[in-house]
Amino acid sequence: MIMEIKLLNISPNDLPKHIFKYMSLSYAIDTIRKDTLWFSDPEEWNDPYESYFMNNAYVNANNPFDFPLKEKVYASCFTMVSNSEAQWKAYCDQGISIRFDILRDEFLLALDRLSHKYDVYIGKVIYLPTHKLNNLNVPAVLNAMGNPPVTNDIEKALYLMLCKRVAFSYEQEIRVFLIPKNMTTSAKKGVEENVGLKAITDRYTISPLNRDVQEVIKAGLTSVHNIKNVYCATLYEAPANQVLDW
Repeated sequence: MIMEIKLLNISPNDLPKHIFKYMSLSYAIDTIRKDTLWFSDPEEWNDPYESYFMNNAYVNANNPFDFPLKEKVYASCFTMVSNSEAQWKAYCDQGISIRFDILRDEFLLALDRLSHKYDVYIGKVIYLPTHKLNNLNVPAVLNAMGNPPVTNDIEKALYLMLCKRVAFSYEQEIRVFLIPKNMTTSAKKGVEENVGLKAITDRYTISPLNRDVQEVIKAGLTSVHNIKNVYCATLYEAPANQVLDW
C-alpha cells in the first residue's frame, strides 16, 4: 500500500513498534472518551523556542516575508521513549499521568486516512545547542541539522520546526504535522481528529505511584471507560533482595 504521508528525516523502520504519548490523567480520560487526537497550533507550545522560527521575520533577495507556515499548520508530539521519569512528571495532573502505547503501523495508516484533507508530515526532532538555534541565518541552522534534503519552502519550514534545544534531548521526540489543503490560515488553537485512537493503542500505562492508587485508577479506566490492557508502571519498585557475591 502506497501512503500519502510524507516522512521528513525518518523512515518507518526507524520507528519502534510502539510510539508513545504521555498525557495527564484528565487529558487522557477526555482523549479516550472522544477517541481523538489533538493537533495544536505550534504557537501555543510552552517552550519559547518552539515558536522561535515561526514568529521571526525573513528576507530573501531583499524581499521580506513571514514564516511560510505561520497560522497554516497543526502538530502533535510523540516520543520513542517507553519509560521516562522526566516525561511521567512533565505530563502529570495531580501527580498522575497516562502513557498511550500506540502501534506504529496502525498509527501510520490512521494518519494516512487524514491525507484527503491534510498534507501529513512526520519528522524526528533534532536537538541543537542554543547558540546554533539563535543563528540569524537559516542556512546555517539547516547546516547544523546536517543539511537535510529540502526541496521547497514548506519542507524547509518543517525542518526548522523540528529543531529543539539539547536540554530536551531526553524526549526523543517525533512530531506529526498537518497542513490543511483547503485553508489559507488556521486561526484556531488546534484541531481534533478522529484517528480511531483506542483501536490503535495497544496498552495504557499508569505513571509510577503508590500501587493502591494505581489500582484505583486502573479500575476506573477499565470499568467506567471500558479500556482494556491497562498496566501500572513499576519504575520505582525496588528489586527483590538477594545474596550477592562480594
